[in-house]
Amino acid sequence: NHSLCTSSSRIPTIYDQGNAYYAYTYGPIRFIHLNTYTKSSPSSRQYTFLKQELTKVDRKVTPWVIVITHAPIYNTFADHQKEKPTLKMKKHFEALYIQHGVNLVFSGHLHAYMRTKSVSYNMVDSTKKSPVYIIVGEGGNAEGHAKRFNNVTEEWVEVRDKSVYGFGTLEVYDEYRARWKWIMDHDDRREDGGGNFTDDVILENGYFL
Repeated sequence: NHSLCTSSSRIPTIYDQGNAYYAYTYGPIRFIHLNTYTKSSPSSRQYTFLKQELTKVDRKVTPWVIVITHAPIYNTFADHQKEKPTLKMKKHFEALYIQHGVNLVFSGHLHAYMRTKSVSYNMVDSTKKSPVYIIVGEGGNAEGHAKRFNNVTEEWVEVRDKSVYGFGTLEVYDEYRARWKWIMDHDDRREDGGGNFTDDVILENGYFL
């Protein structure tokens, strides 16, 4: 799918059936999976689905809400910028994320890693009530890592990397706190400690702040 994604004008946004988007509960988390390459306008079925899902979440039962989608709407890397489906998703969905207190938005697409600060409409949210966006695309691939960062590091970037492979774990302590940890693949570790990269942070549930 990356060959298609190199040219945003060639990406169809018509798949709207089967498991194009869905949601489920796992422990204290409500997961909502969305499809970057499906229509996302307010008149679309996916928009209606997302709005209904967010509206009916009971934060006493599932205090954490996590959205998962393929392409990130916040991207500090030079690759995959200004792709039409992603721009549309940001335009139409970001307000819903913020309004309903989505905690985390996970994506891939970029063969790299990034974690933002709490961000709202391209600005850092000092109240920490807005979502944190995490790109977890360094799991390993034949194409190699993303080649370049954007020329200027955005204010909303907390951590970014495009040098090693690895994976992430999320441990929810309670309704207020969770631990996100990105772990570098063992094969990329250097015995002298130089060049090693990790990310380990305690996240607060902005919905309750």
